[in-house]
Amino acid sequence: MIRVVLSLLFMGLYVTSTAGARNDYEVCAGSSEQRLEVAAPQHSLDDTICYETALVCAIKAHAAAHIEPIMAEVKAKLDFGDADPREEKICLFFTKYKSPAAKYAKLFVQVADENDLDWRLLPMFAFIESAGGKVHLNNNIFGWDSGRARFKTIEEGIRHVGRALTLGPYKGKTPAQKIRVYNTHARYHKLADKVMDWLNAVEV
Repeated sequence: MIRVVLSLLFMGLYVTSTAGARNDYEVCAGSSEQRLEVAAPQHSLDDTICYETALVCAIKAHAAAHIEPIMAEVKAKLDFGDADPREEKICLFFTKYKSPAAKYAKLFVQVADENDLDWRLLPMFAFIESAGGKVHLNNNIFGWDSGRARFKTIEEGIRHVGRALTLGPYKGKTPAQKIRVYNTHARYHKLADKVMDWLNAVEV
């Protein structure tokens, strides 16, 4: 499944139709990165509107006109076989925004199940914090530990953060409560809810 997705990406299926969206994202994200600061022990953002600007402005401006028709073509060509529908949703979601994290769809679900997490939590954090692996340092696609955490691989980071979301201040909390511990800003909570709804709404 992952080979199929990566092949489609590298074949340039989206290059022409999503160029505008990608450029908008990169411009917004570039200015947003300069506004980050430490405000909480585990994880924080100066103001989550910077990521709303980086992500939502590109999505709203181009999705309907450019991305949706292409996604219909992609879905027609992808063959998921007997894959978990949650994997399909994650893979299609990240593929839609040309995010490298699409290839980790199976691992996101596996780690979620191993740690009894909502399957949308890890993909959501990865999408908000690094646009699904587009912008990150030291394989830390979650901005974990205020971006200071270093992982040997992205897979290691996914497993580490998945486990960490069941320990310490996260232990015994609902998904909504875990998000509030992850980042204390109210606007971050709203954006997190929005991304999780988008993941739910992906048609497979």
